[in-house]
Amino acid sequence: MKTMNHILPRLILLPVAAALVAVSCNKNVGEGANVALKRQFDAWRAIHYPAAQEKDGIYIIEDIPGTGREWDDDLPVTFLTYTMRDLDGTVTYNTDEQWAKQMGTWTRTGYYGPQITLTGEEASYAGLDVLLDGMRQGGTRTAIIPSWMLTYKRYDSTEKYLEVSTDAVSTIYTVTFLDQTANLKDYEFRNLKDYAAETPYLFCPGNHDSRGRANRHLEKVWMYRQPEERDVRDWDLGRNFAVRLGEMALVGLDTAEDKLDTNPRFAGLFKSAEYREAQTAWLRDALKRPEIASAPYLVAFCHIPLFDDDPSHNPGDVAPDDTDPRYTTDYAYWQRTCGNMWGPLLHEAGCQVLIVGHLHRYRYYAPGADRCWAQLVGGGRDMKEGPGFPTVIEGKVMGDRLRLTVHNIFAGTVQDVFEFLPR
Repeated sequence: MKTMNHILPRLILLPVAAALVAVSCNKNVGEGANVALKRQFDAWRAIHYPAAQEKDGIYIIEDIPGTGREWDDDLPVTFLTYTMRDLDGTVTYNTDEQWAKQMGTWTRTGYYGPQITLTGEEASYAGLDVLLDGMRQGGTRTAIIPSWMLTYKRYDSTEKYLEVSTDAVSTIYTVTFLDQTANLKDYEFRNLKDYAAETPYLFCPGNHDSRGRANRHLEKVWMYRQPEERDVRDWDLGRNFAVRLGEMALVGLDTAEDKLDTNPRFAGLFKSAEYREAQTAWLRDALKRPEIASAPYLVAFCHIPLFDDDPSHNPGDVAPDDTDPRYTTDYAYWQRTCGNMWGPLLHEAGCQVLIVGHLHRYRYYAPGADRCWAQLVGGGRDMKEGPGFPTVIEGKVMGDRLRLTVHNIFAGTVQDVFEFLPR
């Protein structure tokens, strides 16, 4: 990838100043402020990018053609990566990890990767649609989008754009066009099905998976336990799983919401309490199934932790609205109710480890006197408590023990290794 100095020459301040003075001296009487702005912009461009190609109001600096399908303005969802720079070269936004590392702007808490962008009037900038027009998948284009083209409206002439221009700032975009779709939901489902066709997976839902309209159709995203796998009592428990994988038994539970059903914010929409109780009966029976009970290793999964030793962490059972001055959050940091119901059953069954999430911070809790299972909290991008790191937890039976390797994705290193003997 080209360096900044190659793509964007340093500003020559004195000539620019002279050009601006000349523009202001030759300004027509009664000329609008935005027309004067365009004259200034044209003077700057003539100095720094005299070879830039004008295209429907934007100016293309560099165009590396792609080889895939051409961008279609009738498809409303576009996937792309891009870098935004002010005219002085200052990077204001970037989604390309390799570029960020080369330029020294990479941060481990930043997101790098494809961006989902809605295109078309009222959804994206007019100048961005012009930039994408004619591009093919895999192609990269760098262009100057003047401030008056950074509007969600569409007009027939530059004069009209200038007439309604606001206080946007002219920006240099470098965009790589990745893909398009007419329906984002179908696109995600199709990609997930393609992945699952080759890689078996089990999904353990979290509290955010209980919300929104898509919650009613989760069985289309991941495979629920089939009707023949559930008796009448457990008919509503399609999200739980208990499967044998070699020498490991894997059990999945759903801790549901991180707030009480009585919390006014939920307006009575949830019945998490009854749902958890129903899972307790299912778990008791599932742990006794021959293929589960005979496995040398038992690994359980759920989203919200079932144990925490910090008295300032909200245990998720503070009625009626989850608030208490003793706790640092107004939502469940951990789930004491589920811990009281499920923890003893896992202990009795000899579970070696419970793997959870929710906290966005990697943690490990060793087994306790009345708890034979360890609790391993997967890491994630931390939202409040400083820089965290995402993790991948790899489990493998090696010889006479189960080995869990925790990979730090940001650092590309092994964070920890834990080993467990057969139960």
